[in-house]
Amino acid sequence: MRRFQRPEISPKYGPCIDCGRGTRSHVLEPALYEEFEEEVIIGRSDDFAAKKWEDVDTITKAMRVEEAVVMCHSCWKENIAEFNDKIPKIKFEGVGRVKRITALLHNVRTMGIEGELNSDAKDALSKLRLSLKGFLKGESVESEEE
Repeated sequence: MRRFQRPEISPKYGPCIDCGRGTRSHVLEPALYEEFEEEVIIGRSDDFAAKKWEDVDTITKAMRVEEAVVMCHSCWKENIAEFNDKIPKIKFEGVGRVKRITALLHNVRTMGIEGELNSDAKDALSKLRLSLKGFLKGESVESEEE
């Protein structure tokens, strides 16, 4: 079945992915839902009627199939501080770093913390994106450093 998000519904109180404390402060990935149909009896004959009858209506409901991934605020602040510290030190050095850089960019996008980063980290992040994009297009890494 097709899975979808329901942004109008607040996430369920769940464990932080870093420390395990219960929270719903920062939603990294929203919960996913699936639709299903259910038949509901909207009218029926009484128990003593000679002819038994039922009016049935089919309604569509949504059921949560995957919980939201959440992070508490203290872990959120620690991760931002860690990213502010580590991102400016990371350099793209070719094939050996493609998976790590891709994972880093995915984490920053998933967590939605780019607006929270300091200017050094933002500059380094944009340079990493350009380096990775150029590498995937086939440009050499050395030409970008010159």
